[in-house]
Amino acid sequence: MVIISLATILASHVARAQGAKAMSELVPDTMAITPALIAKGRDVFRNHGGCAVCHGMQLEGGAGLPLKKAKWKDAGNGDLASIVRVVSNGVPGTLMVAHPNGINEERVVEVAAYIWAVNRGRAKP
Repeated sequence: MVIISLATILASHVARAQGAKAMSELVPDTMAITPALIAKGRDVFRNHGGCAVCHGMQLEGGAGLPLKKAKWKDAGNGDLASIVRVVSNGVPGTLMVAHPNGINEERVVEVAAYIWAVNRGRAKP
């Protein structure tokens, strides 16, 4: 039996996306986001991805916008697909770069799931 994580599924979809489909069409059911995926995303946010440097350890903001209960400026209404899009593509004209610190698509999905979960009350920062 092969078990494929939500991050792996979403990462493969995102990697294949050529702009023909909206990101929202590529995001699986958010109810499949597990505590393990959220924990991986928290680790990426605080460590490997360097996200906390700009967005704060508690997603409170700093050099970058706050990401906790935020009025989303660049990520639509804060849905998972929009957060993935921002982390994957960056935001032109800002310090937000695509794939911060060179994280791969799987890490992009993990950190996006973490940010999404915190904002939905499914995880603590």
